[in-house]
Amino acid sequence: RKCNRSSLPTMKVLMAAALCCAMAVLSSGAPLHMAPPLRKAKCPFAKPALQCNVTKPSQPAADVRHLHPADIEGIMAFGDSITAGFGMINYHLPDPRLLEYRGLVFDIGASKDASTIYNYVKAYNPAVKGGPTGDTVVFSKGKALDVAVSGAVVPDLPGQIKEMKKQMAKKEYKDLADKWKLATIFIGANDICGSCHGGDIQAFGDMFESKLDEVVG
Repeated sequence: RKCNRSSLPTMKVLMAAALCCAMAVLSSGAPLHMAPPLRKAKCPFAKPALQCNVTKPSQPAADVRHLHPADIEGIMAFGDSITAGFGMINYHLPDPRLLEYRGLVFDIGASKDASTIYNYVKAYNPAVKGGPTGDTVVFSKGKALDVAVSGAVVPDLPGQIKEMKKQMAKKEYKDLADKWKLATIFIGANDICGSCHGGDIQAFGDMFESKLDEVVG
């Protein structure tokens, strides 16, 4: 059938689907003795179908206003346990399989059939780089271009940027230096939790803003 803009899922819909699946996996764990292995864990919602013909622009976008998903060559992610995929599957202590399931993370997970922004972009550009698959041990420094660290707070972001620079210097990512990349920063929950324990809420807000300005500036 004829393809038009209205038939394409919007980025908001895709992000909502990815977040929904992430939360569903977090909240649907079975008792330890019934916990399924990672290879059988699936998102309970089907990935939105991209039914239109995917055509890459003849020329790369000159600016972000004209950016097409196919222009994105790399995806990177900064953040805390949410972006690290901490305990997404079978979070039932003392489950020895308490890991970070980075391949399923809503923004950068690259595991097959995972409902993630990375895989949505991959539908437009199969050569996109940066997405991790599988898992990591808790509190690791990351995998691929997902450098989120479980328990991280906003002041930890400069350290994650240093780690990202190390990753970008590797042979497999060097070619991304002058290409379009999508970066997500999903952090702040641990800062808010800390401010609830006798902290100064206003001071927290000021710090949060200044640290983020420092990072994105």
